Amino acid sequence: MPSTSTGCRELVSPQGAQRPNAARGPSVNFAKPDSARVLDLLRAHPTLGEYPVAALTALVETSELMRFEPNEIMLQQGTSSESALFIVAGEADILVETSYGSVQIAHCSPKMLIGEIGAFTELPRTATVRARTSVEALKIGRAQLLDLGQANSKLLLFVISQLGERLSRLNQAIGFYTNALTALERNDFDTRLLNDLLNPMPELLDFSHSFLRLAEQITINQARFEEMANAAAIQRSMLPPPFVAKKHFSAIDLYGELRPAREVGGDFFDYFIIDEKRLAVTVGDVSGKGVPASLFMAITQSLIRVMVGEGRDLAAELSRVNNMLAANNEESMFATMFCAIIDVLSGEMIYCNCGQNPPLLLRREGTIEQLTPTGPPLAARQNTVLATAHRRLAVGDRLILYSDGLPEATNRDGHFFGDDRLESAVREFDDASAQDLVSRIIKGVIEFEAGTPQFDDIACVGLIYRGAAEL
Repeated sequence: MPSTSTGCRELVSPQGAQRPNAARGPSVNFAKPDSARVLDLLRAHPTLGEYPVAALTALVETSELMRFEPNEIMLQQGTSSESALFIVAGEADILVETSYGSVQIAHCSPKMLIGEIGAFTELPRTATVRARTSVEALKIGRAQLLDLGQANSKLLLFVISQLGERLSRLNQAIGFYTNALTALERNDFDTRLLNDLLNPMPELLDFSHSFLRLAEQITINQARFEEMANAAAIQRSMLPPPFVAKKHFSAIDLYGELRPAREVGGDFFDYFIIDEKRLAVTVGDVSGKGVPASLFMAITQSLIRVMVGEGRDLAAELSRVNNMLAANNEESMFATMFCAIIDVLSGEMIYCNCGQNPPLLLRREGTIEQLTPTGPPLAARQNTVLATAHRRLAVGDRLILYSDGLPEATNRDGHFFGDDRLESAVREFDDASAQDLVSRIIKGVIEFEAGTPQFDDIACVGLIYRGAAEL
């Protein structure tokens, strides 16, 4: 901070160039009343007041009286320090400018000398001074300050003492805020620390308000993090348990995996038994991300489980789900979804693809079929007519269901993982179990991303038909 005789100080920045017209308000010639008023204030300064009246009068006569409007910059961080300012009237704020914005660290008022340390040392200014009100200040040049210092060493001693005082204050502040930050990191923020921030000791006054805002924001974020962790736990609990192949369902090897881009997301997969020989498998993707998408996902998944679980007409049941989701859908959200009902004894599969990425059906002889959409996404509009399609699974056939976050995964060069890589992975692991198949596909995506932040959720389900004849 620019130096003052009562607590403001000059801060040092490693580099900076003088900006054109920076920190220059209009100068005025002294009228006699102004000269007397400024002289009286100089004489009231604890150090400058010890100079002879003649020396102070000469200082006033050889200096400029500057006037600044509210919010005008008086001294600019990073510029050269060729002069100091003696506040005659008005109030000003001292700010440190960072890449995250300006932070107020001190306040200046009449009879304060600011910028004198930089002027003596010729170091760039390390803080900005901005007028809070209309301000009058006496601009004292570096040559004049050096003359005063040579004439009376008390001014130099005053500057040195100011530096020592500020180093002491800085050390205390560092110690206090180190302890406070450690407490925040441990989520163990003692209320006594909060009281010290609300009622700081004088040497911490300049920093307390800024740190208090920081502490409040961190505690709010910690609470939000805990809420999001709870939401993520709830979403995980909605995923189906690991598939256990019992009785007729030993004809199926089934595994699913979800990799959200955030704490919670809008992708989902599910599988559940309808009756003694039929199994439903779904994968879906809700528009949007985060909490809103996860809520819509939970509703969609629940409705599908209830309606499709009745085991009647798949198209009619999903049409009912669509109408329920579309009703009062003020946010215009929608869900792409693939749902299949498989007869594990015969291998017959009836499915409905509502705008979802086409699942891949890898036949045992090596051909790949894409199960393309049979209708629009759910909730896009009411009274949508949904169609179904049929396939018969043969022993050794593999079905891979996935959301668009998988082929659209991006690497550092901005390239997509793509459908071709996905098909190659499916062929490469054609002898793997359902779990190994899904895990290896997702591992391949992670390796392809090579540390690039995941943009979208990824859901992937693998199903292998072993056939009833092998029971």
